[in-house]
Amino acid sequence: DDATQLIADTGIAAVDIILDSHYDGSTVSGQFTEWSDLTAFRGKALEGQRSDSDVFRFVPDLPAPGLYRVSAFWPGDDGSNPEAQIRVNAASTYQSISVDQGHNGGTWQELGVFDFAADGNEFVDFTAADSATFVVDAVRFQSVSDPQTAPLELIAKTLPGAELGQAYSTAL
Repeated sequence: DDATQLIADTGIAAVDIILDSHYDGSTVSGQFTEWSDLTAFRGKALEGQRSDSDVFRFVPDLPAPGLYRVSAFWPGDDGSNPEAQIRVNAASTYQSISVDQGHNGGTWQELGVFDFAADGNEFVDFTAADSATFVVDAVRFQSVSDPQTAPLELIAKTLPGAELGQAYSTAL
């Protein structure tokens, strides 16, 4: 399979870590209500009430520094959960992301790719926007690169032989 081939090709094991709202390594501030929902990850989620006091923090135990794709999961689309704030604190980044939990539930929603130091000081927080209710269900961390190699970034002002709206390919 793809994971076995990745290890064979690079010597790097693929990492796919999922933490749900009942993860022992999480920290909770404020009051949360547990509820069951068939569309929740593993059938249960937590609901927070106030942005000023309810914060749920996932602290991943990542095996190595590197780039990880972070995704969030919340129950299906019942339209009852307004905008929530998810804050990602990684090695060189602190980013607050607004998500509408009334839509796109029941599937993983990518929050972005972040560079993690894997030092135990990084986290993903869930809190409410505008003192409204919000849901905490699960987060996923997927390795996306060799942690010893910086990502390749190419910046070009022009592409020789390229045509607007057409596929482009070249050898480096």
